[in-house]
Amino acid sequence: MMKDEILARLAERGVGAEDIERMIRDKREQIGPHITEEGILSLIAAEHGIATQEKTGPALTIDAIVEGLADLNIAARVLRVFDEKEFRRDDGSVGRLQSLLLADQSGKIYLTLWDRDVEAYRGKVHNGNVVRLVGASSTKGPSGPQLRLGFKGRLIVEDEGDHPDLAMARQRPSTRKRLADLKRGDRYVEARGTVSNIYRLNVYDACPTCQRRVTRTKDTFFCENCRARVVPRKAMVMEIGIDDGSAHMHATLFGDSASEFLSEDADAVSRSFQEYLDAGYQPRGVGLEYVVEHKPALLGKEIVVSGAVTEDQFSGTVFNVYDINPLDIAKETEAILSRIGGEEDG
Repeated sequence: MMKDEILARLAERGVGAEDIERMIRDKREQIGPHITEEGILSLIAAEHGIATQEKTGPALTIDAIVEGLADLNIAARVLRVFDEKEFRRDDGSVGRLQSLLLADQSGKIYLTLWDRDVEAYRGKVHNGNVVRLVGASSTKGPSGPQLRLGFKGRLIVEDEGDHPDLAMARQRPSTRKRLADLKRGDRYVEARGTVSNIYRLNVYDACPTCQRRVTRTKDTFFCENCRARVVPRKAMVMEIGIDDGSAHMHATLFGDSASEFLSEDADAVSRSFQEYLDAGYQPRGVGLEYVVEHKPALLGKEIVVSGAVTEDQFSGTVFNVYDINPLDIAKETEAILSRIGGEEDG
């Protein structure tokens, strides 16, 4: 889209010439000299919901995203806009970041906005919006790929009517398998089982960006992965045993999946842990003590988990849980009847 067309589209949105000149000056001061006027106008247009690229084809779906991709074009629904976070870099400068959870019909993925992008899109993106990412890239996250805009990337809030396929964006579809049939490397698989054991529950100080454990140095926290001083958030990791009659398997739940399983957020669990420590319990025992006292009904509970399968040198085959759901009896019954009907037809 050329400069004159962008200006005309902005005028249609009620953005006057003086406002445009002011925004160009502000962008130039914020970004620096290494960007053309047309590039700045494209950013301004994107912030006003104006797409400056023609759509040459369908956007990439979330389930097709792997680490290390660039120049991605993705349409998705915003499931959740998380609070902004402030952190301090190793050089002493202060940065800002904000995460968005996105979904389409194929799956879910996190987008992290950094610094100038946090400022640019503040208050413009809300839960339920349909957005298009143009020029985004994928990086490694704690539970799979995650997205970032980078210097060239843009986020455009789009008309929901243009994306009827996103009306019911949901969790990624997974292939149901028995535990005995799972093997290392399986992705987007689902299993139904009973919680037969709880091995570990731990709360730790995590980097708000990559979710990895941070190191405390005097009065600050440092993330070795991001190479930055950060203001940590509490995060949980939980290891359980699940059994479906065909096999028994270790399953690991991180972050949101652990919170969903416990029906408690990490901050609340951390406060309970501290009460146990103040009462004289040993740190290694407070996790299981918490489960026994506060969540005894978890043992024996039937659940449906979806995620990926890896190999651990101590535990063997491990199910890394991305999504966890209670058993939907109606849905399970329908699936069984459908399978029986298919066998009879055969």
